Amino acid sequence: MSGAAALGHQTIWFRSAVDVLGANADTFARVVGGFFLGLALGAFIASRRQGPAELRWLWLALAEIGVALLTLPILLVAQNAGWLHEQPTLATWFRWLLPLVLVTPPALMMGLVLPWLLHALQLEERLQPGRAVLLYAVNTLGGVLGIMLVLLFALPAWGLAATALGLSGINLFVAAGFVVFQFQRGTVTPRPPKTSSPAPAPGLPLKLIIPAFGSGFLVLAMEVLFQLQFRQISINSLFSSGAVLCIVLLGLGAAPFLVGPILRAAGSPPAALASACLGGVLVCAVQPCLHLVFGGGLKVIPYELPAGPYAAALFGLALQTLALPVLVAGLVFPLLLHQATEEGKGRTAQWTGRLLMWNGVGGWLGAEAANRWLAPALGLWGSVVAVAAGYFGLFLVALPQLELRWRRPFRIAGFSAVATAIGFGWVSVLLPGIGLEEHVRLRALEVGREGVVAVAEHRPGDLRMVMNNTYTLGGSTAMANQERQAHLPILLHGRAHSVATLGIATGSTAGGATLHPDVDRVEAIELSPLVVKFAKREFTAFNRDVFSDPRVTVIEDDARWVVAQRTGTYDVVIGDLFMPWETGAGRLFTREHFENVRRSLKPDGLYCQWLPMFQLTRPQYESILRTFESVFGEVILLRGDFYAELPIIGLVGGRRLEAIDWDAVETACARLRQTEGVDDPLVRHREGVAMMIVGEAAGRPDAPLNTLGNAWLEFDAGRNIIGMADPWFVGVPLATHLRDVQRASREKLPVELRDAHESGQFFLTLEIASAIQSRELPALKSQFAARLPSPMREDALARWRHWPSRVKLTAAENR
Repeated sequence: MSGAAALGHQTIWFRSAVDVLGANADTFARVVGGFFLGLALGAFIASRRQGPAELRWLWLALAEIGVALLTLPILLVAQNAGWLHEQPTLATWFRWLLPLVLVTPPALMMGLVLPWLLHALQLEERLQPGRAVLLYAVNTLGGVLGIMLVLLFALPAWGLAATALGLSGINLFVAAGFVVFQFQRGTVTPRPPKTSSPAPAPGLPLKLIIPAFGSGFLVLAMEVLFQLQFRQISINSLFSSGAVLCIVLLGLGAAPFLVGPILRAAGSPPAALASACLGGVLVCAVQPCLHLVFGGGLKVIPYELPAGPYAAALFGLALQTLALPVLVAGLVFPLLLHQATEEGKGRTAQWTGRLLMWNGVGGWLGAEAANRWLAPALGLWGSVVAVAAGYFGLFLVALPQLELRWRRPFRIAGFSAVATAIGFGWVSVLLPGIGLEEHVRLRALEVGREGVVAVAEHRPGDLRMVMNNTYTLGGSTAMANQERQAHLPILLHGRAHSVATLGIATGSTAGGATLHPDVDRVEAIELSPLVVKFAKREFTAFNRDVFSDPRVTVIEDDARWVVAQRTGTYDVVIGDLFMPWETGAGRLFTREHFENVRRSLKPDGLYCQWLPMFQLTRPQYESILRTFESVFGEVILLRGDFYAELPIIGLVGGRRLEAIDWDAVETACARLRQTEGVDDPLVRHREGVAMMIVGEAAGRPDAPLNTLGNAWLEFDAGRNIIGMADPWFVGVPLATHLRDVQRASREKLPVELRDAHESGQFFLTLEIASAIQSRELPALKSQFAARLPSPMREDALARWRHWPSRVKLTAAENR
């Protein structure tokens, strides 16, 4: 139960820290560092201080109580972080100190438990090497239970605060059990020393320190790399990453049960350790090929599968490609623990504490090394082969400990393993990092902490930026649509000078903002450094060379954190399209984020958050709408296009529909028309802007508010994407909803723009008719030109190829 609570707490701490500090690479590094530093310090303290023998179980109870109490400050800060964002200087310091001050202390208390437990059993002469290994296994497997309970049940059902308190309750329950043990078992009855007993063991020898450190380093590096691999073929949600972590922990928890048979087969602990290290070399070298063979060459597991078959496909692939490497790699530390318990004699607590300390430090550095250097430098596959090389290094450490008669056979086996690893390492260089169709050419690919980012060329002039093989961030052929996402909010404002775009992708939306002559400052905010790099390098021709514009400032950070530090700064804030089930993306639709955006606006400021309706269900849309409305009051719905299957809708806050200054809109359109290259007919006249307005919408009062505390959208989207229990809110249902909103808002527009406003709904109806091949389609198509407002129809510089629907206006029809 202690292990279950520990991994559950870790999940909560990571979410809370990201909620408060943002999801950039430094936040993850500091939280991971604070967690492993705490575990290592706790193990070190436990190795030096065990407390009075007669109070051994009470000390364990105090450690568990310490975990329960020291988790509360993290919860309090996460629930009351608003004041922090209003103090930018303090917030910067807090970003550095929070993991150390809030995460390290409870993790330290966790690090005390296992060494003190082994010490208590040793005092009662109930500790054998096998039992120590078994306790380690049970503790690890308990972590699997904790993660599953938190992600699948507690967080979705109870929210962050209640889940954290529930985990603390588990700690208190375990503490109560230790108190009961204290009263039941009483004090230790000393036994007379045996005359033949050996002298107390010296400090932990280097032959155990190096493998303990190396094992932690390599196992955590593997876990990071395996997470990257599975992001390429699975839904990038909290549930899929949690599933991979559970599989890794299951392997690590199962490995200790093989220690006894391996020791009997090998004949000695050094031989068993050397064998495990050689096994690590082989399985890590082969693993990339196994993943591609059994995974069908980075073939994405279909989202449409029901939950059961999807989970079976995911876990089946994991068993085929991850189970053996994790199982073999997971043997090293239990073997060391067995050896330390056997050779440590009267200093088992000291030795195991030091082992856990070095293992924890290695785990921290291994995770960071994999994220920062191994994966970026060697890619998805070469980095795993580098881990194989690490296990060969551990083999070389174990080799001198072997009996002389076994050294030569193990040397031969070692060189054979190296030759095998070199062969598979050469093959791994040739393995693909993304699944592409035959006609698609890969232009660029790099690996970072955020995953694999690639640029693919489907045909000349058709470039697409792809994240983790599963999601297209943007493309060159969508340039006009992406620019329109900037044009419409800026035109509705009428007098915008400062603009922020939350998300960059190809850079086209930020590029669209720079086309407005009155805009003198654009802050383009993007979390992924690789996305920024490729937008600058590969999409210059499709983003107006936006990054060389002196008005543009690129900020590589979490957009939530950046806008939270701004007060009264922007005239317009534009939220890009975010995938709702992606881990962390749901935070960009929370009430807390919307409140921060509102505070970042000037008094007359305007916020437009674009929604990918083709990735949202009706309840999810209603939740976002109600959450947005709870912050901004009136909400204007804005069309991004007329598509039936792939529509986007903007939520506009900061304006009432009847308060829009249409003269200022026309002036802004006129100035935009003077900018070279702006030929989208929908943004050159105020009538086009009126066509894209749907109207004022009210959220359903029974729709759930989406907050950082409940993460409702992220959990609901993550569940629904598997099997698609609820359909996307597109097609006829969305068109019907938009028609009702449009009709209810008609009177709020000026009389001279009401026909244009009505035309917007006509073109959506035309698109729906085309999608379903309605019998009314020919009659509707014949009205295309007539339903266009005359300023648009008579605009000789408008280019109708940009019209955002499947039905286009030909030059003949326009005449």
